Amino acid sequence: MRRLYLYFMFSFLVSMISISASAYNLAVENEDGMTVYYNFTSDGTGLAVTYNDINGNNYSGNVVIPDEVIYEETSYNVVAIERLAFYKCYEISSLTIPHSITNIDSQAFYYCRDIEKVIVEDIASWCNISFGDNFSNPLVVSNSLYNIDGEQISDLQIPEEVTSISNYAFYGCSGITSVKLLGNVRTIGFYAFYGCVHLSSFEFSHAVEEIGNYAFSWCKSLTSITIPYGVHSVGVGLFKDCENLSSVDIPESLTGISNNMFEGCISLTSLDFISHVSSIGEGAFSGCTGITLAEVPTGVTSIENYTFSGCSGLEKVILHDGIKSIGVGAFTGCSSLSDFKFPEGITSISSEVLSGCVNLSSVSMSESVTTIGDKAFSGCENLSAFCMQKNMTQIGKQAFANCRRLKEIVLNEGLLIIGEGAFTGCNSLESVTIPSSVKAIEYNAFYCENLSVVTSFIEEPMLIGFKSRQYNAFHSNTYASGVLYVPKGTVDKYKSTRGWNKFANIEEMANPYDLNGDDKVSTADIQVIINNMKKSAEEQNMLYDLNNDGKVSAADIQVIINEMKK
Repeated sequence: MRRLYLYFMFSFLVSMISISASAYNLAVENEDGMTVYYNFTSDGTGLAVTYNDINGNNYSGNVVIPDEVIYEETSYNVVAIERLAFYKCYEISSLTIPHSITNIDSQAFYYCRDIEKVIVEDIASWCNISFGDNFSNPLVVSNSLYNIDGEQISDLQIPEEVTSISNYAFYGCSGITSVKLLGNVRTIGFYAFYGCVHLSSFEFSHAVEEIGNYAFSWCKSLTSITIPYGVHSVGVGLFKDCENLSSVDIPESLTGISNNMFEGCISLTSLDFISHVSSIGEGAFSGCTGITLAEVPTGVTSIENYTFSGCSGLEKVILHDGIKSIGVGAFTGCSSLSDFKFPEGITSISSEVLSGCVNLSSVSMSESVTTIGDKAFSGCENLSAFCMQKNMTQIGKQAFANCRRLKEIVLNEGLLIIGEGAFTGCNSLESVTIPSSVKAIEYNAFYCENLSVVTSFIEEPMLIGFKSRQYNAFHSNTYASGVLYVPKGTVDKYKSTRGWNKFANIEEMANPYDLNGDDKVSTADIQVIINNMKKSAEEQNMLYDLNNDGKVSAADIQVIINEMKK
């Protein structure tokens, strides 16, 4: 075994020596005395700048890359810079890039922390370089671009012959304050102007059609932008974290707001510019704390995940009934929102949709809603009442967790599942009625320390609150000192069923349909409902809402009639 190990180590060292020896094909000394290392390109017609030692520090001082090298009486164009070519070259002060360079591989300038100047022969050639990533662009280190005369470029003009600005072309170039496209640029690559923190003015040409992902992200000095007509496609996070952007104009040719397009644009106060769009992407306005009104255009049929999340200044949302879905966390953290109405077409309330909306006090939805997702209303501390619609079948995990002011919750007949921790932390809730239709109550569903009265209409009690060999659906205070009211003749069933049997006090409930207290269900009880229906909505006694639909109506009379037939 030891011989095998020694043989392996010897082979490894030989291979490392071989790699080091063949790190470059040729080394050529410039006129200034600096040696530059090259490899031949794959087709053998050009040269790519590389390193001598993979451990770095191969170049220092003022590095000038020539556009042409003569080797053994043959002329070769220098067309590329290889991966890690300038890795850990800590002592480079300036770098001159020739017009012949067309490709710079990924991480070419990784850890080149002290480059002060990047000098380019001409802007047109620079715009056409194919950069492998952000660390293939020396501007990420120097932050400043200079022309061949040594003058810093702050007012950048893109020449007419340029048709495309490559990915990462001006990444991190904080020295640029204004950009003007002179004529024929059709595409702007992703991250093209990312992190140009002093860029305050950008003038598009009318030829532009496509703009890539994060092209203007982190341009913190940009205050206004006008995208020209003809642009039909924009990338993800286009203006993400442009914190001073307050004025936006987009053309009718652009019909969609991309994912995270304006995320973190805290100075944006109006959404008037999106009136014509037909789609709004995920997180499009996330963290736009200055927006107070969000009126979704009529052409939009879905609100995607986290679209308006963290819009803490949002006070009003207007959604038309053509909207069919609202995504996860779409309005989470909108702490100024006080009321919310779900469109008629919504059938499912997504997870976290309004979580953390601490001032939300009123929520309305149509009867078509059947499910409420996990954490949908968690942390809505100002929500005091909630009525489940008649077609509701499932309440998700922690759906109303920590709704500390929730005093009244009406659970509908037809409800099947109450999820884990659904009402945990709702410490203002003192009583709850569980419909007969419920088939599952999960762990700590009603972990509410002040809940003292639980009424269950379930005729055949099932195991509840199971998790990790425990059966806890209610708070220990509720089990110890609360009262569980159950249907007549079912007390023993509840006492022998795990999760229910922890109640110290289990009692038979009075007949819920005997509304006048004469120990029978009759037309006299129907009259009680009729009398109650004559009162205003505020004066009605919701104990007579027998079908749990949130109102006292003729439907409750039918419940009495059905009971009389038994």
